[in-house]
Amino acid sequence: IIYLTSTLSHLESTTLLLMVCARDGGGLTSVTNAEVTIHILQTTLAPTEFERPKYTFSIYEDVPEDSPVGTVKAKESLNSSEPILYRISSGDLDGKFFIHPWLGTIRTQKPLDHETQPVVVLTIQAQLGSSAACSSTEVNITVIDVNDNRPVFHKASDGVTISQSTMTGTALYHARATDKDSGPNGVIRYAIASQSPSIFSVDSGLGVVYLNESLAGAGPQECTLTLMAQDLGVPPQASLLVLTVTIEKQEQNPSLTFEHLVYQAEVSESLSLMTPVLKIQACQLGPQHTPPQLLYSLESGPNSAAFGIHPYTGWIYLRRQLDYESTQTYNFRVFAWIPEDRMSQNVSTSVIVHVLDENDNSPTFLHDVLFLKVKESPVPQGVIGKITAIDRDSGKNGQLSYFLLSDGKFFKMNPNTGELISWVALDHEQRVHHQVTVLVTDHGSLPRNATALVYVSVTDINDNRPYFPQCLPGKELHIKVRGAK
Repeated sequence: IIYLTSTLSHLESTTLLLMVCARDGGGLTSVTNAEVTIHILQTTLAPTEFERPKYTFSIYEDVPEDSPVGTVKAKESLNSSEPILYRISSGDLDGKFFIHPWLGTIRTQKPLDHETQPVVVLTIQAQLGSSAACSSTEVNITVIDVNDNRPVFHKASDGVTISQSTMTGTALYHARATDKDSGPNGVIRYAIASQSPSIFSVDSGLGVVYLNESLAGAGPQECTLTLMAQDLGVPPQASLLVLTVTIEKQEQNPSLTFEHLVYQAEVSESLSLMTPVLKIQACQLGPQHTPPQLLYSLESGPNSAAFGIHPYTGWIYLRRQLDYESTQTYNFRVFAWIPEDRMSQNVSTSVIVHVLDENDNSPTFLHDVLFLKVKESPVPQGVIGKITAIDRDSGKNGQLSYFLLSDGKFFKMNPNTGELISWVALDHEQRVHHQVTVLVTDHGSLPRNATALVYVSVTDINDNRPYFPQCLPGKELHIKVRGAK
């Protein structure tokens, strides 16, 4: 936001040119500088001023339409009796708010959603009657979250198989739920709603299910427990997951076990092929003279196709290139067994690989060329259109900012929304066509960008009366006629 720090009466020029550079906390600067042109209107009537340069309001996301948000007010001029007119000039492309043109009261006119847009920044302009000059103020509206989303498990039911020899305190299953809400409304706590028999427990914060009692002497059976994920909202919301635990009969020979029931790893989508990702290891339970040679294998299926495993070492490596935009998580099982002992039982463990996003996609505009039409007007018209780009990346790699590379004299751009703003009066008789180049860039560590052309046509209105070009307005035209000889 550019602020005025002194009066402009000492300036001879009616145009000011500013070059604005953006720099992040790491010292990196923006790809291009923003060229800002400020036109000083030559008028004897000073623009009305807002009582505050910035307003801050808060509103709950579940309020009904036509709910009041707040009121802005500009000071009335002592030299004019004309009314003050208010309008929203930018920041509300979806039309969720409107402002009373005379009272300055902002109200909602569409449903709000904290999860989609937690903060709205509006620019409000105030204009004194028919004066060309106007003033602006910033309005920050915080959309307060309500507990309108329940925790969601990725599946409604699941199962896990364990051996009778599983030791007390072993982690058996990791339940994960997500909640779109924020703050306490999005904090999840896990609990066991019901179980039969009562031999399991769950970590309330992590959702990990543990075995609480020994299974010695228990025959093969299936145990069912219902896990509940509940948020901390008021009132709370919850969802359920039915987990079936199958207890297999214990073999006479010493069985194998993995060091962890679940292995997890995070890898970049740009990881090179054949790169080691994770090492898993199983060991034999019971008395043994020398450690046996184990063999490892992956279960067949689409989730494991991108990975391979060294059969003797247990190292999992990358076989196919990863793509975060296609798959964010891989979940598969790994088996281990003793090839020399045909009576031994093979064991399995779960492997979860989370793919991390890299800035490997450039922003793309929905239209490489955009044509806009706007009627000429003696006052600035605010938002005249929106230029939209998309980026398949996520996080900062997919966060976009928009900039104008040309024609800053007539237009400016909202860097967050891509709104093209007419901020000076457009006159068809002075200029019919404008060409604007728009740059969009993402916020990755190595930013990617793209450009688009916008053509703006200024259409004519009947704002000029006929006139005689032979003489000045209000003057008489004298014609001398020479008589015939």
